[in-house]
Amino acid sequence: MGVMALPWVWHYRPGWAMAVVVMILLAHRSAVKLSEGEPWRSIAVALSALLALGFAGGWMRAGGWLVPALAVGVGVLIFPNVNGWTRPDGIDIAAGAALAGAFVMQPELLQPDRGGWLAPIILVLGMRRLATFLLRTWGRKNSAGALRAPSRDVRGTLSFTGAVTGLDGLSRTIPLDLEIRAGASLAILCDDGGEGRDLAEALAGRRPPIDGQFCIDGVPPAEDEALVAVVGLAEPFLVSDLAENVAALSDASLDSDQKAAVREACALAEVEEALEGAPICEDGRPLDPHHRLMVQLARVVVSHYRLLIVVDPMVSVNPVRGELWRAAVVRTSVGRTAVWVTPDRELAQRAERVLVLRHGTLRPFDPQMKDGD
Repeated sequence: MGVMALPWVWHYRPGWAMAVVVMILLAHRSAVKLSEGEPWRSIAVALSALLALGFAGGWMRAGGWLVPALAVGVGVLIFPNVNGWTRPDGIDIAAGAALAGAFVMQPELLQPDRGGWLAPIILVLGMRRLATFLLRTWGRKNSAGALRAPSRDVRGTLSFTGAVTGLDGLSRTIPLDLEIRAGASLAILCDDGGEGRDLAEALAGRRPPIDGQFCIDGVPPAEDEALVAVVGLAEPFLVSDLAENVAALSDASLDSDQKAAVREACALAEVEEALEGAPICEDGRPLDPHHRLMVQLARVVVSHYRLLIVVDPMVSVNPVRGELWRAAVVRTSVGRTAVWVTPDRELAQRAERVLVLRHGTLRPFDPQMKDGD
């Protein structure tokens, strides 16, 4: 309401303009992390400030202020691709520099009476927020192939026949016949990271088998269906904050109980502390591998996926972190059909069934078997 009122208050009751400007600034900053109503909210803020500047000082003056505002908007879109400028405070520094530069080069633009100097700030903030929204939307679209809610409900029976292919298209395993019943957990012990990743990709339906078939509930999934959630270091993130990444696989907004449960289950307080307010890049930076995997588990917890593939690189090197990771994997797998491809025997022994993948062959796990046998 304040946004709509600003141009008319400035024109007809200039004495009240300062109060309206301050109200808009406070509302904007209090809601800066929210995306509801975007992009129209930011467009309204920028347009209101532009009209107010036009009424107060003429349209040439208003047009002049569009230059730093557009510069900040372009900066928001460019900075995430420049090393060292991925944090939000870098964008705010750019916004402040644009305003300061405009005031220095054109001091006549500075109108101290009736809060006239605040309208340009509102214009720049509106453009900054609009560009931020567009950047996040673009980032979501770029990652949408792997990050979306399940396309339909399934029971969760998974079957695979044939040979697993590698990135080169050649067979990585001898033909195998594997079936996992709905709701069961299967651990596949594998010390070869490449071999384990290839098997995980096949069990997720991302690579078709050679001379065989991949089925979910007895039916081969369509190419565009999203039915299996994958957790691993190669999985993408949204170019956004922690909250949006946790909700990336959910088609509904999370309630407070869900947020509290997943925060506890996946130690997200640690992740927030590590981020220090910075956004997460598509490759998971600036988080370390352990925290990236915990965020990926968190987004599965709140989703409706019934099939889960975990590619565990065993990144936790100390006992405390290792146990946090294992507990989170087990908790996320409850009620789901889960496959853990891991070199970690402690994690594997918590599954209902354990197999060993070595040299392209799957065989039952012998608890007496030593590493390397």
